Amino acid sequence: SSGINAEWPLRPGTLHKDKLLYSSQKIMVLQLNMVLLLVLTMAGVNGNQLLHFPNSVSVRNYVKLKPAFDSALSKFTVCSWVSSSSEGNGSQQYMSYSAGGSDDALVLAEGHAIVKGIKSTLPSNNFVKGQWYHRCYSWKSGQAVTYFVNGVQVPLRGEVINGNLTPGGKLVLGQQQQVGAFFKRPNFVGNLTNLNIFDKQLGFEEISKLYYRGRCSEVDESLWSDVILSWTQVTKATRYGDVKLVEDTCEFETKCEEESEVVRRFISRSRCYYRCYFYCLK
Repeated sequence: SSGINAEWPLRPGTLHKDKLLYSSQKIMVLQLNMVLLLVLTMAGVNGNQLLHFPNSVSVRNYVKLKPAFDSALSKFTVCSWVSSSSEGNGSQQYMSYSAGGSDDALVLAEGHAIVKGIKSTLPSNNFVKGQWYHRCYSWKSGQAVTYFVNGVQVPLRGEVINGNLTPGGKLVLGQQQQVGAFFKRPNFVGNLTNLNIFDKQLGFEEISKLYYRGRCSEVDESLWSDVILSWTQVTKATRYGDVKLVEDTCEFETKCEEESEVVRRFISRSRCYYRCYFYCLK
C-alpha cells in the first residue's frame, strides 16, 4: 500500500454531496498551495544544479567519485531525480559502483538494480522520455531490493540478497563499469540531480517526504546524519567528457490534462505531480 488517500481532496458526489463543503475545501487546498509556493520561493529553491549527460553514445561522458564511502554497507538507500532520454525500457544505467573485484557491486538503472551481482527488475514500465522522476532504491542484507518512483513503491522481481557492500570502491555516474573500461551501451543520456546515498534502509514515509520536498530541496534535517554521500559532494566530483554541471531552473509545471486533477495536486517541483503520477505513466 502506498499510503496515499485516493479520495483526497473530496470530489462532488464521492463522500459528501454538499457542494458548499466541497467548494470550501477546494478553496482551502488552493490557499494551502499558495502558502507552500511562497515558502518554497522564499527558501530559494531555484538555485539547484543538475548534471547534464549529452545525447551521444560515448564512454567518455561520466562523473567519478573514489572512494564513494569508507565503511562496509549492510543497508543503503540511493535517491535521486532522473530525467532520461530513453523511452520506456528503462535500460540506461545512471549509477554504478565497483569494489572488491566486482564491477556490479551496485548498478542502478531506471528499470532495474544490481546489488552484489544479483539483478532485480521492474516487470514493465512506461517512463516518459525527458520526464523527471524521483527514484529511490533501498536494500538491507537479508532482504530484497525495494524501489520507489515519485514516492510510490513499485514492484520489483528480485530475490533476497545477503552480505555487505565493500567500501573503498569507485562510483561512476553515467556509465556501467567493466574491467578496466566502460560498456559503450547503454550509457546514460539525460539529466540527474539531488543524488544522495544513505547508510539506512529508508521507509515509505521518509522517501515520500523526500519526494514532496521536490527535486531542488535539500535532504530533510532528520536524515542528515544518515547521508554518506551527498549531492553537494557529487557536484564537486571530477567530470569527464562533455558532462556539464548546469543550473536547474526548477519551474513549477502543469502536466495534468484535466482541470479537476489540477485542484487535487500538491505543490511539487517534479513534472509529474502527486495525483497526476499514474496518468503520466499511462
